[in-house]
Amino acid sequence: MRRKATPAVDVSQLAGQCQIVVQAGRIAAWVGDGRAVTAKGVPRRSDMSAVASALDVEIPGHVVSAAHVKAIHRPWIVAEAAGMITIGAGRAVAASGVRRDPLEVWLRGLEAMLRAESTDRRRRGAAVVCPGLLAVLADGRSRDRRKLEDAVFELLESSSSENLVSIGRWSLGEGPVDIALRVLCEFGAVDDGLRLTPLGRWAQCQMQAHLAAPISAELDADDLLKRLAASSVEEAWVRAQPWLASRSPVDAAAQLLHAAGGASASERMAAVDIVSGLGGDALPAWQEALHIPDLALHARVVLAGPGQDLQLDAAQKGWLTVEYGLVALDRSGVEEAHFTVQDGGGVEAVRQSARPGAAALHDALSRFVASGAG
Repeated sequence: MRRKATPAVDVSQLAGQCQIVVQAGRIAAWVGDGRAVTAKGVPRRSDMSAVASALDVEIPGHVVSAAHVKAIHRPWIVAEAAGMITIGAGRAVAASGVRRDPLEVWLRGLEAMLRAESTDRRRRGAAVVCPGLLAVLADGRSRDRRKLEDAVFELLESSSSENLVSIGRWSLGEGPVDIALRVLCEFGAVDDGLRLTPLGRWAQCQMQAHLAAPISAELDADDLLKRLAASSVEEAWVRAQPWLASRSPVDAAAQLLHAAGGASASERMAAVDIVSGLGGDALPAWQEALHIPDLALHARVVLAGPGQDLQLDAAQKGWLTVEYGLVALDRSGVEEAHFTVQDGGGVEAVRQSARPGAAALHDALSRFVASGAG
């Protein structure tokens, strides 16, 4: 007797039905053409009852801020991360006329929640361990909750250059694996038996594809920088070796800096870091980069040599402060961006800078400072 084929699971439909995604949609509907928000970028206390009613949730007793009400704050984070709402100075506005893929909303929300819930300084511990956690759960390596963390870190230590101690490997409180598991359960990716759901298996494929995106000699410089944008300096250098090995240092430097001219801040920084590692062979490329607007200041810094006072004016210092701040924000989150900017020209330099992206960075830093988290 022939067995009936198992119907294919529509993970997009599952993502759209996920409770936190549904709630994020209700947040966007409530925000509509605009709502006033606090300095933290969350609904005002006077609006909490209205938000709770829109979400059909209860406010647990007396609370000072909507940021303290998880049933409101978590879908708010998802809505913002997915671009369903945008938050400016004192006001949130819903994106109009844009139909978003539920899977994109779900994944962006998941990634944002992993960062938001992480307790390490860079707010990235749960995001770092999540791919390893999904891999361990996928192959059934550990169904014992007590052994799960050891299995995850054993996998990560054998395949990652991350300093796992720095993200709370020996945390006395809730560790990154506990946080990641809790968030995955909330997003319907893991069931009560520590098994991956269809959404969990899809998430594993997405994260694995991102982490293991191959770098070959055939890639052009633009694609290489896109794949290295989120990597640390050390990781980017190691991952770029197959590409670098097929080119002379002179050619590699020229191609990377040319591509970096029109790239994002994180992609440009990846190029700067790699070309800096090529040493004296890259000097002709750095000389050419003096004529590329987005690279000119980087080139001046490199060509001057370490520890040299370049006598930059306030606008140039502000440009570099915004550049490094945007990279930190993209790679590690707002807390790391805050420390990076403080080490540079400070938030005031960001506010006064005319560099594209300065306003968005200043907005994110202002909400972070107002929250008291720093």
